[in-house]
Amino acid sequence: MSKKAIFLMSILFVATFLTACNFKKEDEINTNKDETTFEIVANKNADEYSLGSWDGDTYVNSFLKVKLKLPSNWRRMSNEEISLSRSEGINYEQLGLNKDLLKQIIENDVVTYVNAQDLDTNSIIEIQTQRVSDSLTVEKNLEDIKKAMENQKGIYYHDFQITKENLMGREFLMLSFKADVPGKSVYQALYVERHSNLMMQIFITGNVDVDSIFLKY
Repeated sequence: MSKKAIFLMSILFVATFLTACNFKKEDEINTNKDETTFEIVANKNADEYSLGSWDGDTYVNSFLKVKLKLPSNWRRMSNEEISLSRSEGINYEQLGLNKDLLKQIIENDVVTYVNAQDLDTNSIIEIQTQRVSDSLTVEKNLEDIKKAMENQKGIYYHDFQITKENLMGREFLMLSFKADVPGKSVYQALYVERHSNLMMQIFITGNVDVDSIFLKY
Protein backbone atom coordinates (compact mmCIF):
# COMPACT_ATOMS: atom_id res chain seq x y z
CA MET A 1 0.00 0.00 0.00
CA SER A 2 1.45 3.39 -0.94
CA LYS A 3 2.50 5.90 1.72
CA LYS A 4 -0.05 8.31 0.26
CA ALA A 5 -2.89 5.82 0.74
CA ILE A 6 -1.79 4.97 4.29
CA PHE A 7 -1.62 8.66 5.14
CA LEU A 8 -5.07 9.21 3.69
CA MET A 9 -6.77 6.44 5.62
CA SER A 10 -5.28 7.42 8.98
CA ILE A 11 -6.28 11.05 8.44
CA LEU A 12 -9.81 10.12 7.39
CA PHE A 13 -10.26 8.58 10.82
CA VAL A 14 -9.14 11.87 12.35
CA ALA A 15 -11.61 13.76 10.17
CA THR A 16 -14.46 11.35 10.95
CA PHE A 17 -13.65 11.59 14.67
CA LEU A 18 -14.03 15.40 14.52
CA THR A 19 -16.96 15.92 12.13
CA ALA A 20 -19.77 16.17 14.70
CA CYS A 21 -19.44 19.95 14.96
CA ASN A 22 -20.01 20.32 11.22
CA PHE A 23 -23.56 18.95 11.20
CA LYS A 24 -26.31 21.50 10.66
CA LYS A 25 -29.39 21.78 12.81
CA GLU A 26 -32.37 19.57 11.99
CA ASP A 27 -34.35 22.39 10.34
CA GLU A 28 -31.46 23.20 8.01
CA ILE A 29 -31.33 19.73 6.45
CA ASN A 30 -33.58 18.32 3.75
CA THR A 31 -33.59 14.63 4.64
CA ASN A 32 -35.71 13.68 1.62
CA LYS A 33 -33.42 15.16 -0.99
CA ASP A 34 -32.14 12.73 -3.61
CA GLU A 35 -28.44 13.46 -4.02
CA THR A 36 -27.45 11.10 -6.81
CA THR A 37 -26.49 13.63 -9.46
CA PHE A 38 -23.73 15.75 -7.91
CA GLU A 39 -20.25 15.88 -9.45
CA ILE A 40 -17.90 13.70 -7.41
CA VAL A 41 -14.62 15.48 -8.14
CA ALA A 42 -13.36 17.27 -11.22
CA ASN A 43 -10.87 14.58 -12.24
CA LYS A 44 -13.17 11.56 -11.90
CA ASN A 45 -15.57 10.00 -14.36
CA ALA A 46 -18.93 9.81 -12.59
CA ASP A 47 -19.90 6.83 -14.75
CA GLU A 48 -17.44 4.70 -12.76
CA TYR A 49 -19.59 5.05 -9.66
CA SER A 50 -23.14 4.47 -8.58
CA LEU A 51 -23.69 6.97 -5.77
CA GLY A 52 -26.83 5.29 -4.52
CA SER A 53 -30.02 7.10 -3.57
CA TRP A 54 -31.99 8.16 -0.52
CA ASP A 55 -35.70 7.58 0.01
CA GLY A 56 -36.39 9.44 3.23
CA ASP A 57 -34.06 7.86 5.79
CA THR A 58 -33.32 4.76 3.69
CA TYR A 59 -30.18 4.58 1.54
CA VAL A 60 -29.58 1.98 -1.18
CA ASN A 61 -26.47 1.54 -3.34
CA SER A 62 -26.65 -1.36 -5.81
CA PHE A 63 -23.03 -0.87 -6.90
CA LEU A 64 -21.66 -1.34 -3.37
CA LYS A 65 -24.49 -3.68 -2.31
CA VAL A 66 -25.29 -1.46 0.66
CA LYS A 67 -28.65 -0.79 2.25
CA LEU A 68 -29.27 1.09 5.49
CA LYS A 69 -32.09 2.84 7.32
CA LEU A 70 -31.28 5.66 9.73
CA PRO A 71 -33.26 5.89 12.99
CA SER A 72 -35.36 9.02 13.50
CA ASN A 73 -32.76 10.67 15.74
CA TRP A 74 -30.07 10.45 13.05
CA ARG A 75 -29.29 13.15 10.48
CA ARG A 76 -27.20 12.81 7.35
CA MET A 77 -24.85 15.36 5.85
CA SER A 78 -25.58 16.97 2.52
CA ASN A 79 -22.86 16.64 -0.12
CA GLU A 80 -21.79 20.22 0.55
CA GLU A 81 -21.41 19.45 4.26
CA ILE A 82 -19.39 16.32 3.48
CA SER A 83 -16.97 18.41 1.43
CA LEU A 84 -16.68 21.03 4.19
CA SER A 85 -16.07 18.38 6.83
CA ARG A 86 -12.83 17.52 5.08
CA SER A 87 -11.49 21.06 5.30
CA GLU A 88 -13.21 22.79 8.24
CA GLY A 89 -13.15 22.21 11.98
CA ILE A 90 -9.77 20.41 12.02
CA ASN A 91 -6.61 21.86 13.55
CA TYR A 92 -4.20 20.68 10.87
CA GLU A 93 -1.16 22.23 12.51
CA GLN A 94 -1.86 20.59 15.86
CA LEU A 95 -2.30 17.20 14.20
CA GLY A 96 0.80 17.61 12.04
CA LEU A 97 -1.16 17.58 8.75
CA ASN A 98 -0.59 19.25 5.41
CA LYS A 99 -4.02 20.66 4.51
CA ASP A 100 -3.24 21.15 0.81
CA LEU A 101 -1.82 17.63 0.48
CA LEU A 102 -4.83 16.13 2.25
CA LYS A 103 -7.22 17.94 -0.10
CA GLN A 104 -5.28 16.75 -3.15
CA ILE A 105 -5.27 13.13 -1.97
CA ILE A 106 -8.99 13.11 -1.20
CA GLU A 107 -9.89 14.64 -4.56
CA ASN A 108 -7.85 12.02 -6.40
CA ASP A 109 -8.70 8.88 -4.50
CA VAL A 110 -11.81 9.04 -2.35
CA VAL A 111 -15.58 9.17 -2.84
CA THR A 112 -17.84 9.63 0.19
CA TYR A 113 -21.35 8.22 -0.17
CA VAL A 114 -22.83 8.56 3.33
CA ASN A 115 -22.01 10.59 6.43
CA ALA A 116 -24.63 10.47 9.17
CA GLN A 117 -24.74 11.30 12.87
CA ASP A 118 -26.79 10.28 15.88
CA LEU A 119 -27.80 13.65 17.33
CA ASP A 120 -28.23 12.16 20.81
CA THR A 121 -24.85 10.42 21.13
CA ASN A 122 -22.75 12.02 18.33
CA SER A 123 -22.05 8.54 16.92
CA ILE A 124 -21.17 8.63 13.22
CA ILE A 125 -21.48 6.36 10.18
CA GLU A 126 -19.47 7.14 7.07
CA ILE A 127 -19.21 5.11 3.86
CA GLN A 128 -16.42 5.72 1.36
CA THR A 129 -14.50 4.06 -1.42
CA GLN A 130 -10.84 4.51 -2.20
CA ARG A 131 -9.10 3.57 -5.45
CA VAL A 132 -6.36 1.00 -4.71
CA SER A 133 -3.82 -1.12 -6.56
CA ASP A 134 -4.78 -4.53 -7.96
CA SER A 135 -2.42 -6.31 -5.57
CA LEU A 136 -3.72 -4.79 -2.32
CA THR A 137 -5.70 -7.23 -0.19
CA VAL A 138 -8.21 -6.26 2.50
CA GLU A 139 -5.95 -7.85 5.11
CA LYS A 140 -2.92 -5.82 4.03
CA ASN A 141 -5.07 -2.70 3.79
CA LEU A 142 -6.14 -3.00 7.44
CA GLU A 143 -2.65 -3.85 8.70
CA ASP A 144 -1.21 -0.80 6.95
CA ILE A 145 -3.93 1.47 8.35
CA LYS A 146 -3.32 0.08 11.85
CA LYS A 147 0.42 0.82 11.62
CA ALA A 148 -0.21 4.35 10.35
CA MET A 149 -2.70 5.09 13.12
CA GLU A 150 -0.31 3.87 15.79
CA ASN A 151 2.04 6.68 14.71
CA GLN A 152 -0.65 9.38 14.29
CA LYS A 153 -0.08 12.66 16.14
CA GLY A 154 -2.79 14.40 18.12
CA ILE A 155 -5.03 11.35 18.70
CA TYR A 156 -3.97 8.28 20.66
CA TYR A 157 -5.29 5.07 19.06
CA HIS A 158 -5.09 1.81 21.00
CA ASP A 159 -6.71 -1.60 21.68
CA PHE A 160 -6.57 -2.61 18.00
CA GLN A 161 -8.31 -5.79 16.87
CA ILE A 162 -8.85 -7.24 13.39
CA THR A 163 -11.78 -9.65 13.25
CA LYS A 164 -14.27 -11.17 10.83
CA GLU A 165 -17.75 -9.74 11.27
CA ASN A 166 -21.12 -10.27 9.58
CA LEU A 167 -22.78 -7.17 8.18
CA MET A 168 -25.67 -6.96 5.72
CA GLY A 169 -25.66 -10.75 5.43
CA ARG A 170 -22.04 -11.10 4.33
CA GLU A 171 -18.60 -11.29 5.91
CA PHE A 172 -16.36 -8.25 6.34
CA LEU A 173 -12.94 -7.83 7.87
CA MET A 174 -13.18 -5.22 10.62
CA LEU A 175 -10.49 -3.16 12.33
CA SER A 176 -11.70 -1.91 15.73
CA PHE A 177 -9.91 0.29 18.28
CA LYS A 178 -10.30 3.15 20.74
CA ALA A 179 -9.38 6.76 20.02
CA ASP A 180 -8.38 9.21 22.75
CA VAL A 181 -8.14 12.99 22.62
CA PRO A 182 -8.22 15.40 25.58
CA GLY A 183 -11.55 14.98 27.33
CA LYS A 184 -12.88 12.29 25.01
CA SER A 185 -12.41 8.58 24.33
CA VAL A 186 -14.52 6.74 21.77
CA TYR A 187 -14.82 3.38 20.07
CA GLN A 188 -14.16 3.30 16.32
CA ALA A 189 -14.38 0.54 13.74
CA LEU A 190 -13.67 0.12 10.05
CA TYR A 191 -15.48 -2.54 7.99
CA VAL A 192 -13.70 -3.16 4.68
CA GLU A 193 -14.75 -4.93 1.49
CA ARG A 194 -13.16 -4.86 -1.95
CA HIS A 195 -15.13 -3.94 -5.09
CA SER A 196 -12.96 -4.36 -8.20
CA ASN A 197 -10.27 -1.63 -7.96
CA LEU A 198 -12.07 0.13 -5.09
CA MET A 199 -11.85 -0.57 -1.39
CA MET A 200 -15.14 0.15 0.37
CA GLN A 201 -14.75 1.36 3.95
CA ILE A 202 -17.60 1.69 6.43
CA PHE A 203 -16.44 3.89 9.32
CA ILE A 204 -18.18 3.64 12.68
CA THR A 205 -17.54 6.13 15.49
CA GLY A 206 -19.20 5.59 18.87
CA ASN A 207 -21.77 3.01 19.95
CA VAL A 208 -23.77 2.18 16.82
CA ASP A 209 -26.24 -0.70 16.52
CA VAL A 210 -25.02 -1.68 13.06
CA ASP A 211 -27.23 -4.79 12.91
CA SER A 212 -30.39 -2.69 13.13
CA ILE A 213 -29.22 0.11 10.81
CA PHE A 214 -27.55 -1.91 8.05
CA LEU A 215 -30.01 -4.14 6.23
CA LYS A 216 -29.39 -7.29 4.22
CA TYR A 217 -29.00 -6.32 0.59
